[in-house]
Amino acid sequence: MKVKSYCIAFIVIVSGFLSAYGQNVSLYQQFNGRYDFTFVGNTMNLGENNITPGCADLVASSSSADLTLNPDQLVERAYLYWAGSGLGDFNVKLNGVDITAERNFSVTSNMQLPYFSAFADVTNQILSTGNGTYTLSDLDISQTLLTVGGYCQNRTNFAGWAIVVVYSDAALPINQINIYDGLQRVPDDLVINLSSLNVLDNNNSKIGFIAWEGDVNLATETFYFNNHPLSNALNPVNNVFNGTNTVTGSNQLYNMDLDIYDIQNFINIGDATATIKLSSTGDFIMINTVVTKLNNQLPDATITVDSVDKTCDSRTIVAHYTVANPNSTNALPAYTPIAIYANGQLIQTTATTAIIPIDGSWTSQITLNLPNTVPDNFTLKFVVDDSGNGTGIVIELLENNNTFSQLVSLWTSPQFNALPPQYLCTSDTSNYVIDLSAYLPLVLVNPSDTVTFFSTSADANADVNAIINSSSYVLTQPVTTLYIRLDNAHCFSITPLQINLKPYPAFSTPDGVTICRETEESAFDLTEYQNSIPAVATDSVTFFETQQDAENNTNPIQNSDHYLPNQSPKIVFVRIDNGYCFSTTSFTLTFYDVPKYNPLPDLRSCNEGYTQGTFDFSGYETTVKQNQNDTVHFYESLDNAATGINPISDPDHYVAYTTPKTIFVRIDNENCYSITSFSLTTRNCPPTVYNYISANNDSVNDRFVVDGLKTIFTNFRIEIYNRWGRLVWTGNKDSEDWDGRVKDGFEISKAPDGTYFYVIYLNDKDYPEPLKGFLYLNH
Repeated sequence: MKVKSYCIAFIVIVSGFLSAYGQNVSLYQQFNGRYDFTFVGNTMNLGENNITPGCADLVASSSSADLTLNPDQLVERAYLYWAGSGLGDFNVKLNGVDITAERNFSVTSNMQLPYFSAFADVTNQILSTGNGTYTLSDLDISQTLLTVGGYCQNRTNFAGWAIVVVYSDAALPINQINIYDGLQRVPDDLVINLSSLNVLDNNNSKIGFIAWEGDVNLATETFYFNNHPLSNALNPVNNVFNGTNTVTGSNQLYNMDLDIYDIQNFINIGDATATIKLSSTGDFIMINTVVTKLNNQLPDATITVDSVDKTCDSRTIVAHYTVANPNSTNALPAYTPIAIYANGQLIQTTATTAIIPIDGSWTSQITLNLPNTVPDNFTLKFVVDDSGNGTGIVIELLENNNTFSQLVSLWTSPQFNALPPQYLCTSDTSNYVIDLSAYLPLVLVNPSDTVTFFSTSADANADVNAIINSSSYVLTQPVTTLYIRLDNAHCFSITPLQINLKPYPAFSTPDGVTICRETEESAFDLTEYQNSIPAVATDSVTFFETQQDAENNTNPIQNSDHYLPNQSPKIVFVRIDNGYCFSTTSFTLTFYDVPKYNPLPDLRSCNEGYTQGTFDFSGYETTVKQNQNDTVHFYESLDNAATGINPISDPDHYVAYTTPKTIFVRIDNENCYSITSFSLTTRNCPPTVYNYISANNDSVNDRFVVDGLKTIFTNFRIEIYNRWGRLVWTGNKDSEDWDGRVKDGFEISKAPDGTYFYVIYLNDKDYPEPLKGFLYLNH
């Protein structure tokens, strides 16, 4: 490669022509080596169309020509071209073998008449047949000539065929054969520039044409090579397209030309370009094929990447590559530069270190450190004869075959999701069967990676002793660490899997709970069980209304210290959680209504002394209850009533030794009880006066007795008067009862029998007036 911005070597560039329609003549194929070329072909015209009137029987449908090569001349390629007036006949026969056009061309004249040309590679047939006569048949344009009158009127009715034969010969020097084809008309000037030549020897250089519709009697065209007009014995300088075949020496190749010209005197050693100019001022000519033979000794560098060595998770690769010099005409010099690109980014340059002969090769390797800007999947491109800036130092036969590209994927270890420690719940931490495959979707990032389990890190790295029964692996320890190995096509990764076996929390299932509710707002305090249910104090306890919620730990009971169930009985589900595992249990809540009762009025009786009173409240057993099926008992304390012990046994004659006193009433149904109460109080009733005294020491009525006085009206005072109104005795709570004796001076004597009067001052707010009466004394 000389300079990358130059045109590719030997591509034909049509620099200018007037009123030219069709397909530009351009390079079709190139051969480098000990090659030469020749033409084989013939016209279908039976005579010169410029002097033969009319079209009847003018063009045949077949014609023949002979191929004669020396024994040392071996066919390399054979290309068949056929052409004619009209839109085209693309199916013909060569020696009876059906031929279908592989490529075709067309062009239109100034009179808007179409013409065609067709191409087929017939190398295999020529190799098989060898020297001999070749007949092209079934090329029929008769209908076109009969139906379109313009061709005969313009004398442009023609058909013909030709084979370009490229052959090798060991006696030949190293040549370059270029075959250019297309279909262009030449009414004026057609210029073709051949660039990037390196002519080392101009001997035997020649150029050949396949041209259609030249007329022998129209001497109006000229052929120039490097501004030198070409001619020979068959082709005058001013009539080069005149129906001749310079291979056979025939001048009856009506309306087609197979002409070859020597150009060795018109090209110089060291020439880098050549110019072809075709000119016609009157004759309508179509150029189909141009063939050149130049002694052009150049190398032709190619490069291939044979293999790329990669290591896992490394951005360093080793590329093995081969630089070759195939189908060339000269050796490739040493130190030909090589540029290496990754995704279009230049990453390194190197060069060959040896001269590479014709058809030789040179193999080497290079270590490449890829920058981080290059992705893991990239296109690696090697370009020979590239200094790293798109330019080279070597002129080559072909400048468009210096590149080799291939996709490279760096080897990376499999990606994975690192697994946190796994906690599994079991009732037996020494014998737990686990299916390790359950962890595959958790650890895998790329589903195409393979996964294997190992019991040790060393085994995982060595890929030995894999766990065989991974679907039913037995764990025997509370904590086990396994190793997961992930493999892709080239690399592997290892990640640990720690499995912790945790026991289910132990617990005590509470008994069913029953409450007696006084109102619908009566609630259960579930928190009372938070300490008694778990066997381990640190385990948490949560209450739920459904088993599913308990298992999912969703919708826990709120306000568990004041829980109001929506039905009775109600099952409460308990979740006991140790942070890793949980257990569930349940108990039943039942509520009953307490017995309804009637309020009881307080009872009052006479003070029997020191606030003592006797009461009958046995009737309250019926009065208090609203449901006659309920039972009623009376108690002296609230504790006794609540526990149902020590009921009062004599509610019909109950002595309250002090008052006021509260009596507690317990009303029971089948499930619950209610407690109410009433009070016992006493009042100071009027005392009872016994107004007869027989003071004779017979222990009967020996004294003046007033019941209900001393222990009740403790501030009383008694005065006794005789019938003449004289006070004979006074007493109070500290005095003995009067025994009928009176004090007379210093002596105490019996009072005379008879009637006396008493005055009792009770000194009680309820009794402001004293009690008065008489009594009778009889000794």
